[in-house]
Amino acid sequence: MPSLTSHHRPVIATLALAVVGAALTFAWQTASGEWDRPGRTGTFQIRSEIPLGEIKGQELLREMARLRHAVESTLDLKGPGSPIQVNLFQSRDSYEAFLRPRIPAASNRTALFVENGSSSKIYVCYHPDFEQDVRHESTHAVLHESLPGIPLWLDEGLAEYFELPSQQRSHDNPYLMELRELIRLEWGPDLSRLERLTVVDDLQAADYRECWAWAHFLLHGPVPAQEQFREYLKALKSGGPAGRLSDRLRACLPDMDVQLINHLQHW
Repeated sequence: MPSLTSHHRPVIATLALAVVGAALTFAWQTASGEWDRPGRTGTFQIRSEIPLGEIKGQELLREMARLRHAVESTLDLKGPGSPIQVNLFQSRDSYEAFLRPRIPAASNRTALFVENGSSSKIYVCYHPDFEQDVRHESTHAVLHESLPGIPLWLDEGLAEYFELPSQQRSHDNPYLMELRELIRLEWGPDLSRLERLTVVDDLQAADYRECWAWAHFLLHGPVPAQEQFREYLKALKSGGPAGRLSDRLRACLPDMDVQLINHLQHW
């Protein structure tokens, strides 16, 4: 069954709708007429209602290719390289006019990733930070190629991590300062609770922030956490039962919640 992941600032949501498959077969017809096609780089293709021009279009394609490399090299993934098409709409009206009759539940969001068989499509509404949306949704596309059954919290946490430009990912995410302030107010994490959230409507803005925190901890935290994360990813890649990552972490880091807080405070 096709799956959807959609982006709605400041909240990102994952949807699964049984009716999507038929909706995706409709031909493209937009108010602006012909689409600009800036080209293709690797597995990525851009179609835009906005004339991006050769230079800007190619740079965006290169950025997406760099993102794929970053995700795959960081997580030791190697997907099949399925086609990923990015469709950029010139306005919110144009974006909603296209999505509303096809995917009504997602038309109120600013970006959408659709996985359908061996290909992926990303729909993005133009706004000043649209490239961040493109990176976020492209991360979902790359992850879903290699990690069947990736849990919602990890899918969103990694997409939040990789959506920023490469030079900002590890140290300059605004979530870091927000979480430090919350820790001062005695906030505490709860990965087990996040693991139980499998329906997107149950996720709140604070949940996405915590998803990012755990993803950052797994990538940059104590060596035992990084090692358990690698083993968990191997289990996901195999397609077999991976269990809960919280169980794996707690076995080697019984005080993992304290460890996460210390990591955020001193990073």
